[in-house]
Parts: sequence; C-alpha cells; structure tokens
Amino acid sequence: MKSKDELFNMPIVELRQYMNSLSNPEIQEVAKIFEEDDIERDPLELLTASKLFDYMKYANGAVDIEF
Repeated sequence: MKSKDELFNMPIVELRQYMNSLSNPEIQEVAKIFEEDDIERDPLELLTASKLFDYMKYANGAVDIEF
C-alpha cells in the first residue's frame, strides 16, 4: 500500500488506476487517509475510479453526491 505522501502526489489518472487495483479493505484504508486530510480535494476526481464508487455503494448502500 502506498504512503499518504505518495497518494497525495500521484497524478489523478494514476490515482484512479491505483484505486481500481485495490481490494475493499485497502480502499477503506485509503478512504480513511483522504477523510482525515485537511486539504480540500475534488471528490468527483476520485469517484471516477469505478471500483471506489462501487465500494462506496456497497459500504453505504448508496452514494449521495451534493453540489
């Protein structure tokens, strides 16, 4: 698993590919890293990683996106 610094410095395309390669427990760890970070990030960039979106639907029963 990549470190917090590695994750935050990845280009978004590479981050999407990385998220799609993770297992559900690994996705949960990465999501927690992003949740605990104080820097505002665009959630839509990460949600375009299809496996992360599917995991969120599985874990929460739905994904509600508000603008």
